[in-house]
Amino acid sequence: MALLVAPLCTAAKKLPPSPEELTNFQLSPAYSRWLIGPIYYLASDDEVQKYLALSDDHAAQAFIADFWQRRDSNGAAPGNPLYETFKERLERADVLFDQPPIPGHQTDRGVIYVLYGPPDKTEIETATEVNAPPLEVWSYSDRPVGLDGKRARPSIEFILAPDGSARLTRRPD
Repeated sequence: MALLVAPLCTAAKKLPPSPEELTNFQLSPAYSRWLIGPIYYLASDDEVQKYLALSDDHAAQAFIADFWQRRDSNGAAPGNPLYETFKERLERADVLFDQPPIPGHQTDRGVIYVLYGPPDKTEIETATEVNAPPLEVWSYSDRPVGLDGKRARPSIEFILAPDGSARLTRRPD
């Protein structure tokens, strides 16, 4: 089964690289696939390249700690609100959208969920054309600013597959 990471890219990031291109094979399984999913959209191109160049788990662990520290809105206060929100959403996405062997946060719905949070409304639209798949439509009435700093579209559509997976129909930004 192919990874269903959505093309959420900024102007600088045209399409997301393949999972293989975001995997650092020099690292253990605990760190090698860290960039796949929503982290890719939070990381700068420079950060992606630096992470892929790391050669050991200790360096990866330090990189990840620095990554989140740079995104701490108030480094003087305890905790990191962005990281805490990210972690909560990631854990929930893994429950809601798990598509073994792909963790839920690496699916299209999981990436959107982690970046923008749960939708205000979800609907299934049946196709009007013969053999066309149904759509799952997520509505965001207030267009939240995502963890990536971008606003969600008012509605985001996913094409539903018979196996339960979903694929974004277009970029949400």
